[in-house]
Amino acid sequence: MTLRRRGSGGTLLRWGIRDRIMADMINTDEDPQVYRAVLIGQHPVRPDWRRVDQAETLLIDLLPFTPGRYRAALFTALGYLNWYKGRGTTAGRYIDKALKVSAGYHLAELLQQLFNSGIFPAVTKSAGTASRRRPPPLRSSRRLHTLVRAQPPISGNGLRAAAGTVQ
Repeated sequence: MTLRRRGSGGTLLRWGIRDRIMADMINTDEDPQVYRAVLIGQHPVRPDWRRVDQAETLLIDLLPFTPGRYRAALFTALGYLNWYKGRGTTAGRYIDKALKVSAGYHLAELLQQLFNSGIFPAVTKSAGTASRRRPPPLRSSRRLHTLVRAQPPISGNGLRAAAGTVQ
């Protein structure tokens, strides 16, 4: 995928990279049509769910080290991954967290509209392609809380509440 800088702020470059990373958590195919279909949940091919789970774990592990409003991107990506897995309620909670730490975060607002429309990814409609894994075990949350307790606060206030995962 070729990214070109447009305008003074490089918006296309920044959004293009973020969107590419989100799509790559699901499918690394370079075909532009597959990329678009993955982003909007219309690609019917079963993802490597182990890869998706690893991406989810990585995002959760990054939360304690991410300051304030920058957590919106992580929460939005977590919402997206949970939506892709068919966990609409958890996805919505992550999007709410994203909008709470950064009101008006555009991608979170767009995903919230998508989630509220009742549309689910094509892979959730078949037992052969749907995620079979249950939500991450409590072990993930314990590891996150251990990390939070072990790290000094980033901005003067504790990370425990800001970095908590959605259960």
